Amino acid sequence: MPSDYVNVGFTGAGGTGKTELAKRVAEYLGVPFLGSPVRKVTAELTAEMKEPIAQNLTPQEQWDVQRHIFIAKFDQDLRCQGRVTDRILLDAYSYSSLFCWREIVDPVVEAFEKLVVENYATYKAVFYAPVESFLSQQDSFRLTGLAYAHTLDAVLRGHAARLGLKLIILPPGSVEVRYKFVLDLLEHGR
Repeated sequence: MPSDYVNVGFTGAGGTGKTELAKRVAEYLGVPFLGSPVRKVTAELTAEMKEPIAQNLTPQEQWDVQRHIFIAKFDQDLRCQGRVTDRILLDAYSYSSLFCWREIVDPVVEAFEKLVVENYATYKAVFYAPVESFLSQQDSFRLTGLAYAHTLDAVLRGHAARLGLKLIILPPGSVEVRYKFVLDLLEHGR
């Protein structure tokens, strides 16, 4: 089913196996893999400020960073028709909500939500990786952030439901099991 123009998205908290799966699907489809722009945006802002972005940002500074990430993600998707995306615009919006909800004024919320819905509509399918679906119980690094991952997961699912975005839930299991599930759905609609 390789195609020049198919957009597939993956969404969910970190540590759920999205990136590896998305890369494999992109390779199979013969389309670019688009990772999260977070590292690129952070590097650009660090160069601009001439110092590393601190962990203890004020709410306004957090909002500025999240806004840059949201815009970068929107631009990234807009420029590439035919892609597999690790994290869709819904993820950027959910992180913005989680980190700095009080800093976002209502007209901006409405504008962001409109863009999230428009971005979602560009995808043939959006696969959601629940926190419980993939986290290795042997991975102590991921387990330390489990409460955070569950919180982000709840925010993301809440936004998706409220905005009427249908997410295809990935089954638990290995990358191979999930890969077969995704390809079967993309190829046969099952």
